[in-house]
Parts: sequence; structure tokens; C-alpha cells
Amino acid sequence: PLSAQQLVNFYAEQAPRDAKSPVALFGTPGIKAFCDGIGDGPIRGMELMNGILYVLSGDVLYSVTSDCVKTILGDIGGDEGGSGVTLPTEDALDAGYDLTGLACPAPIKTVVTAQVTLNSALAFNGDGTIMYVGDRSSSDPNKTIYQYDLDEAYEVDTRVYSGKSFTVGAESGSGSIDSITFNPDRTKLYIIWSSSLAPTARQYTLGTAEDISTCTLDASPLLHTFSTGLGSLRWNGNGTKYYWLSTVGAQVVEEWSIGPGQLPYDLDDSKAILLDSFNFGNESTLLEDFYITPDETKLFTLDNFDFEVLSYTFATPGEVGTLNYDGEDTRFEYNLCTLNATSLEFSPTGHRMYIGATSGGPGDVVFQWPLTPPESASSSIVNPPEIIEMPAIVETPGGGGVPLKSPDCVSMSHNDAATPELVIVDGTNGWIYDTTNGLRQITDEDFFSADVVDFQDQYFVFNRAGTGQFFLSNLNAGSVYTATDIATAEGDPDRLVALISNRRELWLFGAETIEIWYNSGNADFPFSRFEGGFLERGCAAAFSIAEDDNSIFWLAEDRIFYRAEGYTPQRISQHGIEEALRKYKVVSDACAFIYTMGGHKFYVCTFAAEDATWVYDITTGLWHERRSDGMGRWRVSVYADAFGKHLVGDFEDGR
Repeated sequence: PLSAQQLVNFYAEQAPRDAKSPVALFGTPGIKAFCDGIGDGPIRGMELMNGILYVLSGDVLYSVTSDCVKTILGDIGGDEGGSGVTLPTEDALDAGYDLTGLACPAPIKTVVTAQVTLNSALAFNGDGTIMYVGDRSSSDPNKTIYQYDLDEAYEVDTRVYSGKSFTVGAESGSGSIDSITFNPDRTKLYIIWSSSLAPTARQYTLGTAEDISTCTLDASPLLHTFSTGLGSLRWNGNGTKYYWLSTVGAQVVEEWSIGPGQLPYDLDDSKAILLDSFNFGNESTLLEDFYITPDETKLFTLDNFDFEVLSYTFATPGEVGTLNYDGEDTRFEYNLCTLNATSLEFSPTGHRMYIGATSGGPGDVVFQWPLTPPESASSSIVNPPEIIEMPAIVETPGGGGVPLKSPDCVSMSHNDAATPELVIVDGTNGWIYDTTNGLRQITDEDFFSADVVDFQDQYFVFNRAGTGQFFLSNLNAGSVYTATDIATAEGDPDRLVALISNRRELWLFGAETIEIWYNSGNADFPFSRFEGGFLERGCAAAFSIAEDDNSIFWLAEDRIFYRAEGYTPQRISQHGIEEALRKYKVVSDACAFIYTMGGHKFYVCTFAAEDATWVYDITTGLWHERRSDGMGRWRVSVYADAFGKHLVGDFEDGR
């Protein structure tokens, strides 16, 4: 029988239906250059508006005519914005989180001097260009978090003190900072505060993302007081669950779900639900910190009794009841580096591991190890690490967390105004272009960061990044917004991943559920939810969503491909494909489009980090893979039907 999973660059003209005769196979279309030299690439988005093709190459927007006349319209990158998203390669991911061959002394050891006299907590921003260090010194009654800029991402020996800090106020009472963590866009900070009573996780808002000096305690306050501690806290990827490490008595990690009515990444111990727990047993005696990988398949602990980093694997991602110890061969003993470890961190791809430690006085340190060890790595390393003194910290007045998205795609949409407007969003900023005013950033104070934009009934519609909300522009006015034109997809409180307009219905894709809204013409807010327009199915990748054939196709949270049959999700992937997806470390970067050729409609979905492209033939219901020469993936990134041609953008260069 035909094995669709093993076909590469071929598709069947007809479904085999267990045919006993040979099935005709057709090769996928070749690619030839239509227009070279559209910037340096990659081509991240294309939109046809008023007979002109608008192409985003890297961070530069071009207009392209049918005879390939190219005009630079402006740059959405640099200090003004841009995505700044770079995903690891498949090789990089495969090499990560491997503790084999690590030894002391560490290759890099950075001394933290001046005010940081009891290094208690360590964290990084999303791209590794900022490091945060918490101080629980008894000489600082209120305790402080300091912020350092890293000249090279995730290289701690390139740090320079930024002059920014945050001092925890009297709201926490007596005690000390035990650990810190952030939400993905670093607009929320969570401080684990230990005291003689009980450990408390308190939630703060950063007025400016990543700037620790702009922290303020959330008003409620939003917190979770735990029955046991000391401790540490980590969130899952969509802010619907958090994990608590209890380190007094039994060494236990607890799995909590946010409760009804809670927004993602909000703490509230009156609503949170304890789902499960895992006792580390005899393997761990005195845990200081823990780390969960972004895909929630691995957990690492920092044991400051046996001076070890231990590795565990989730049998079911993110469910602590399924944790299994990886064995003695996977542990790393750090006793020759320090006997006072306090914090554990990794870079997101698992290429680097960090241990924060204290000596009880000036000279506290951050150790760094590469996790792609040399072939001859052993414990016999004798070269001393480079020690770099940190400049003295000067107090300043008032001083004291993508989901990864696709590197291939950004979201673009246009309206039908007399002078049409093109809107681009990149997860942080919004940009608008028209032939009268050119390209400029959207600066309206009521515009929010958004991952996805679409256009329906004269409104630009956006998801509000990191929340369950969506918002609208004014009528046919992509640069003007009103504070009240915002709503929450609240059938089930989850993060709104993406949205799409289909047949004048607005489909809102959450991490766990989907809602369908329509333009009801309400005076207060024009959109309302359909009665019965609620699907118990979520979305794993914002740019996996595509619509054609009177339907919507997407990759769901269970790593299964679906199409919408009315308001019912119908599974279209096969077990072999689903098994492949289950093994992928990253699926949130999936980028998809649909095109029609030779009587067939094809749903094309590429996983950049996994170097793979899967194609669903909507006409026959069969799947195949596509690869370009020397690659695991098809080199096509985005698609536009323009000038009577099927135009595709290259994921590497400006073709």
C-alpha cells in the first residue's frame, strides 16, 4: 500500500483506496526565480494590494510590480522594532540539555561584586541580552534585583551593569528573595519570597518590558502563598500552569493550573487548582532550584546537599506525575566548583547551563558551561577559568518572560479604503503603509502588541499578545484605535494565539479552545460570539492556520492537524505524521499556506527548527513531504497568488 509518510516531492493524482494496480505519482512543482534581489531576505511576508505585491524581506518592506520593479518602502527593524526572533536549528536543538562531559572548574566564571553579596536568584530575558541577579543579603533589609546587559547573548562574562535595579518593598515583610522568574515577554515578574511564615510568589508588572527598574506590585495583590518552602516557581509555555518546588522536608514539585476566570500568567491562590505532585525521593536531599525545558519534556534539579544537577524526563510533556529519573549517568557533580549553589538556568536551546552561587560575601559568582562538550571532556581540566570583576554598582534614583514564533512568517493584512492601508505586526510592534504617508510605526496609545492581524467588515482585528483578548482599529483606519474596542474570548480562559476571518466569521484560536464571533453591529463593541461557536480544541502554532476550500486548517495543541467541518474539528493527519510531530522539540514555529495547482489544493506546513515540510493534498486526502536539494525542508516560506503566478518567498535570501 502507498505510504504517504515516506513520499518525498511526489503526490498521487487519485486516492489509492487500497488499489491493487499502480498509482500515478506526480512531482511537486519546480521553483524558478521570478524576481531576484529583493533585499537580503529571508522573505517573511507577501500581500497583494491594489495590483502591487508588498514583500517583507528581512525587516525591509518592498513594493514589487508584475515586471519586477522593486522599490524600498522602509525598515521595520533596528531600534524601532522588528521581530528579533531567531530559532535554533535542528542540530542545535539535538545537542542541547546534555550534561555529559561537564566538569569543574567551569569554563566561564563571572564574579558578582559590590552590592550583590548573597546571590540568590538568576534569570535572563528572552534573547539572552539581559541577565538579572537577585540579592538576599542580610545587609539589605528589603532585598534587590540587579539588571546587567550582555554584549553577547547568553555569555555572562560579557555583562555590564545597566544601572537598573528593583528593591522589593515592605509589602513582602521580613524575609528574602529565594528565586525570580518572568512571563515570556518580560512584562510580568514573579518573586519567590521566603520568610519565617510561608513562602509566597508575588506578581509584579514591568511598566517597560525587560526593565527591572519599572516594577510595581500588582494591585490585588496577585500572589500564591504555599504551605511549604523554601521554593522556586516556573510557568508552562502558555501561562495556564505553573510548577512549584517545595524544598523543606520532602523534596516535591507541584503542578498547579490557573483557575476559572484567571488570565494566563496571573497568580491567584484562591482560584488555582493543584493537579498533581512528584516526590523526588532519595535521589534529592536539599533542592535549591529547578528548570523545565520550553517543550516541557525535561526537568533538571539543583541539589545543594549532594552538590549535583540531576536530569528527569516527562513521559507526558508537562505532567509531573509522569516524571522519571534519567539515571546516575546523567548527573553532574559541581562540588569542585562551589558548595553554595543557589540557582539553576539554561539557555532556551539547552546550549548553556548556568549555576548561581554565593560565598557569603563579595565575590558571588555565576558559572557557565557549554552543553556541546568536546570529545575529550573529562574531570581533569586544569586550566583556571577566566575571572572578570564586575564594575561597582551605583544606586540610581527610584531604582529598586513565544512562545517562539516562526522565523519564516509575519502577519500582514490590508483594508479596502480609498487609499488602501497595509498593516504588519511582528509580536511587538505594529506598522502601517499607504501610498500617501509611507511606512510608519503605529503609535496610538490604544494599540497593543499583536502576533496576528486580519481584516473584516472594515476593521483591522488583532490578538493582544500574551492575553486572551482581541482588539480592533477604527473603521478603515489602521492607525487609529479606541480604548473600548477590545474584548476577551472568555468561553474558556486561555491565551489567544491567533485569529482569522473566514466567510465573515472571526475565528479566535486560543491555546486550548476556539471561539467564533461575528459582526452583530452592537453599539458598544461590534462583534459578538456565536451561540454554540465554541470548540474544545486549541492551536499550537499561530502561523499554521490557513483557509481555503470553505474551511480552515491548523495544527492543534495535541500536535494533530485538523480542518473545520462547520464548527467541528476533523482530524486530517495520519498516525505516522503525528508520531513525527510528537518527537519534534519545537512546533510553535510552524508556518503554513494553501495553493491550488493542477486540480489539487495543497496545505503546505513547514517546521523551521525541525527542518521539515509536510504537505496535505486536500483533494485526495493524502500527505507527502517536500524537500529542496541538500535540505530537510522545502525552501519555500510564504506564498502569494499574484500577477497570474504562484509566487513563493525563499526562507534564506531575497528571492
